[in-house]
Amino acid sequence: PRAQTERFGDWAVYPGRVTIATTANDSGSVFGVVCADTCTSFFNFQTECEEGASYPALINSPAGAMSVTLRCTITDQRYLLGLPLSDNLIDAMSIGGELGVAFPLASGRFQVARYSMTGAYRAASRALEHAKMYGGAERSKDLRDYTL
Repeated sequence: PRAQTERFGDWAVYPGRVTIATTANDSGSVFGVVCADTCTSFFNFQTECEEGASYPALINSPAGAMSVTLRCTITDQRYLLGLPLSDNLIDAMSIGGELGVAFPLASGRFQVARYSMTGAYRAASRALEHAKMYGGAERSKDLRDYTL
């Protein structure tokens, strides 16, 4: 049986062998962290992407701005843009506030999305704890062990 969904601020944790911690914005776009054997973050901007393709993006938060490369994965007909965890991203999750993401579209415009980081670090840490309980992640690791 699947464990109960847990809530941390604006984030929800969906436990299991693969545990997901997510938040959604008003337009239904999702930012989250998925933990199984490892933890990584992802965005679902509700736009299509090409499997395996890389896309540049800018992320801004109270922890600072950074340029990143997002990688497209299509799972269960969902277009996900993956991003390995980094110290800057974990800092943004722990500081709170808002995380903004901008990435270029083929039309020449930018897609911009904002997400609440209220509860993000606690939710992501909890996702890792669940992955450990279900036998996925190594017991001695914490979120920063999955950064590049």
